Amino acid sequence: MAARRCHRRDPPSPLTEGHTDCESSSAAAFVRWLLVDATVATHRRRSRRLPEGHPLASTVCPSSPGQCNEPRPQVARSGIVSHVRRFAMALLIALGGGPACTHVLRPYANTSPPGPTETVRLTWLGTAGIAIDDGKSMVLLDPFVSRAPLRRVLSRRPVEVDHQAVARWWERLAPGGREHVAVVVTHAHYDHSMDAPAFAQISGGQLYGSAVLVAQAHAGGFDPGRIHEVTGSDAIEVGGFRFTIFDSEHGGRRVFFPGEHPENFSIPAAARDYKPGPVLTVLVEHGSRRVLHHASAGWAPGMYDGVGPVDLVLLGAAGHADNQTDRYLAAVPLAVEARHVAPIHYDNFFGRLDPRPAALPGVKLRRLVHALEDHALSVVSLPLGETRALP
Repeated sequence: MAARRCHRRDPPSPLTEGHTDCESSSAAAFVRWLLVDATVATHRRRSRRLPEGHPLASTVCPSSPGQCNEPRPQVARSGIVSHVRRFAMALLIALGGGPACTHVLRPYANTSPPGPTETVRLTWLGTAGIAIDDGKSMVLLDPFVSRAPLRRVLSRRPVEVDHQAVARWWERLAPGGREHVAVVVTHAHYDHSMDAPAFAQISGGQLYGSAVLVAQAHAGGFDPGRIHEVTGSDAIEVGGFRFTIFDSEHGGRRVFFPGEHPENFSIPAAARDYKPGPVLTVLVEHGSRRVLHHASAGWAPGMYDGVGPVDLVLLGAAGHADNQTDRYLAAVPLAVEARHVAPIHYDNFFGRLDPRPAALPGVKLRRLVHALEDHALSVVSLPLGETRALP
């Protein structure tokens, strides 16, 4: 079948610059429709449950999940197709990823860029990636802007750093550079650690993480003098920032790609070879302002005793179990007396970066938001790629 090109409806943005237009055959279009349409319909129905004007109210994505003008093939919705589509939906949710186009988080109520008097600024890079900046120093937490499709992630084929995307993002985050940069990795799964050495390299910064992250960085040829192993209770000062490390746990009923770090690890590597290693969280302080980066939805009992209050908790949504939500909130944002909570790591990182991020089908973001509100926690949202003042 002849391939045909479909073009994005939206004008290009710094987030999507460099991404080629998608191409698909009629067969590929059918497969995409088969796998995606039920997911979109399901989340479209669910998207109406939050009240109008809610800071995390979702909008419905375009009818074409790939945001292309290509029409969907007209296929009879037979019983067999329905069963296949249910199976595909279940498979996508079980895998924790897929092309569902669902939640678009609305930004802070103050949508204007930070003013000259705003000292601490935040930028969400997608997944668990966060940049915290004061104009002279920057802390980059789990920066990850490369993308690999799900089929590659599940295979033994290598996933690779998109160095052009890293360069675009660094220029966007810090035109002219920064005097001091710390790149901190909370665990060594590829969607947290793979791009970190590249960001440290391009920024001239220092790289911090567990022993597994250190081994990965060594395998990639990163300067050993700029790699620092950290563990729970370590405190580091970088420019105007101080960050403290806490030992934690990975979230979810099961941890993807578990096991020991392979001795023969080399770069590039398959996603399954990026073993998580120890899981950390990071408290970043700048003067009296405090931000807690808790990227994975697990926790260790009492890990934050005596830590609060905290201005903002960046709370990982992926992998949190519905029956553990109240305990999760009690152990993290409530334990640190959070003034505000911003969900992160809810977006689909198997597709290209988009300023209107899609959600992973398995992420129960709406339920998490309702639980946060039930506990009288202030929920805010971080627009992807846009700098905001710390609330």
